[in-house]
Amino acid sequence: MSEEPVPTISRAGNAISYHHLRSRDVMKRGKRTRGVLYRDQHADVIPGQSVRLHGMYGGVPYDKVFKRGDLCEYELNGVVHFARIVAIGERTVTVNDDDFDQIASLEFPEFSNRNRLFDEAVATRNRGSVRVNAK
Repeated sequence: MSEEPVPTISRAGNAISYHHLRSRDVMKRGKRTRGVLYRDQHADVIPGQSVRLHGMYGGVPYDKVFKRGDLCEYELNGVVHFARIVAIGERTVTVNDDDFDQIASLEFPEFSNRNRLFDEAVATRNRGSVRVNAK
């Protein structure tokens, strides 16, 4: 069994790179549960401009770039919704879902987990079965 990779953060100018994303640790009933490690899944961020998700998932490489105004997926009360990206920060992506008057912030591990294979064309084509904000 190979050794577990260590999540790292590096900065170069305004860009921030997250390697081997890991969700936050959770405290429940006084017990700390370690966050989920997303091995070989990375994010390169330019705050206020874009986030690039890249790496391997299920043995398949992926490389996607999201900018402000792009459509993405998020979860609200256990239901998948689609919303436009309104802000990209150093640690989070903020989305605005006008259909439900909802603003949500997703940390990069959750954003990557939900959007690494996201296809806006498919989401738009399926408007009859899902709600998609107009641009």
